[in-house]
Amino acid sequence: MKQLAPYSKRQIEYLDRAKTSWFNVAHGGKRAGKNVMQCSLVGKAIDFHNDKIHLIGGVSTATARLNILDCGGCGLLRYFNGRCRTGKYQNRDCLYIYSAIGFEKVILISGGGKAGDDKLIKGNDYGVVYITEANECHPDFIQETFDRTLASSYPFVAHDNNPKPEGHWYYEDVLAHHEKQQAENPGYGFNYGNFTIVDNLSVTDEQLRERLKRYKKGSIWYLRDIKGQRKQADGLVFPEFNSEIHIKPTVERAYSECYISIDYGTSHPCVFQLWGECDGVWYCVKEYVYNGSKNPQKTANEYYADLLEFSKGYKIKQLYLDNAPISSSFNVLVRRKGEFNTRMSDNSVLQGCQDVSMAFQAQKIFINDCCVCLIKGIGLYMWDSKSDEEAPLKGNDDETDCMRYFVRTKRIAEQRRKGLVSAYKDKGVC
Repeated sequence: MKQLAPYSKRQIEYLDRAKTSWFNVAHGGKRAGKNVMQCSLVGKAIDFHNDKIHLIGGVSTATARLNILDCGGCGLLRYFNGRCRTGKYQNRDCLYIYSAIGFEKVILISGGGKAGDDKLIKGNDYGVVYITEANECHPDFIQETFDRTLASSYPFVAHDNNPKPEGHWYYEDVLAHHEKQQAENPGYGFNYGNFTIVDNLSVTDEQLRERLKRYKKGSIWYLRDIKGQRKQADGLVFPEFNSEIHIKPTVERAYSECYISIDYGTSHPCVFQLWGECDGVWYCVKEYVYNGSKNPQKTANEYYADLLEFSKGYKIKQLYLDNAPISSSFNVLVRRKGEFNTRMSDNSVLQGCQDVSMAFQAQKIFINDCCVCLIKGIGLYMWDSKSDEEAPLKGNDDETDCMRYFVRTKRIAEQRRKGLVSAYKDKGVC
């Protein structure tokens, strides 16, 4: 069993406050050690709790397993090593543990990311509840977890969160309420800590310097992931893009690998992008864009014929198919033809945008100057300041979406190849 790194001073102070707190929220940047802290708190709370049934959750059951049970070898499976077993309880996934006070307890595992997921946890009272990435879950699910601890002999609730925009519902509906209660009554029992990667003493100084190089200081990703700040995305989605740096002449290169990413459309533009690797960096070699709203609409067979023509002269290692429902008939056609090795693209918006931003920052992707639609699209790709959910503006986004699909999916594939993505993850999202 691997040796755990010591806690930082701020982490120790948080853990000390947790001894007299019933609601403990660890907030902050990525790789800040939040899950490890919470798992140690929750493991002990469950171990010595008088109640039988407890709950862990996240956006999905897979997320709960990855972040809480596994937690890189530092989760509840480690805490209860030798005295736990997986199973079912009331037809729900669970972990049975033999506790320090001499009887078997049940830890139910639930997803809470969708409307209606609150129904999954009704019917039981829970002594201890730990929700990972709580501000990604549905508000009704989070409220139900609080309601389900009301009858506990000693309620104990833990959340961990990555930063969201300032006006996010979690800050206004959850944190603000408990902060007010704590301010009015110092013995209320609300414990809040904001942590950054600097608090994670398992990250060496050399590793920290290397990770910081990937972020542009002042960018939304730096403020959130590194500083742990609540920050609203605004302006250009890719401010790191510099036409003098990232646009390259369209010349012959010895590409070692080639891929094609697709953003399929019928009444809106259909985009193919051919990506090639040369000397360790990726180039958008060329593009295909056909707008069915301004020209006669094409059939799936016609688009497939265009795809064959588009790929001529290149050995395509893999085709990244659009994961949107509208693309299903085209995807079936491509697979039946058998000309290409295919993979469904990862369409995660925020994660994909971050991956592209970091790739531009690290100068890992470039665009040939013949890709005029993509270059234009990057300059028009803006955050939607009026949307309830953080997302880019719709319209003028087909080419940038196609780029995002490639960068995100290629990164996921590389992580899987290196064994960095757990089998617990849903849909390849990391």
